[in-house]
Amino acid sequence: MTAAPAGARLVHACAGFRGAVSLAVALAVPSAVTEHDLIVFTTAGVIVLTLLLGLFMSAVVRWARLPDDDGPRQEPLLAQTTAAQEARRAARARRAARNGGTGGFAAAQEGRAAPREPARGLAAG
Repeated sequence: MTAAPAGARLVHACAGFRGAVSLAVALAVPSAVTEHDLIVFTTAGVIVLTLLLGLFMSAVVRWARLPDDDGPRQEPLLAQTTAAQEARRAARARRAARNGGTGGFAAAQEGRAAPREPARGLAAG
């Protein structure tokens, strides 16, 4: 897996949700702790800074020049390709079964196991 470009990493870092969990943890600290007020104040400051970063998010995204998401365009092509490959495999298996073989050598050459008959006396499925 390759590392994401620097622009994408910056967008992800700026877009994170940090406020809700941080505030919940800060408020869960017992008030008997000597620095309770400082913890809550610091957490509130971080939340405010995070919200202010959100104002600049559109500028960060423009600066990062992220590529368009072409996933929705690629998915139908991938589905058609996969369906065609599976149809060819099924046709080969039917042809091999009709010819009396189980696809042994040809199946091994393709990197897949030959189909097996269910054990006698056991329910199939």
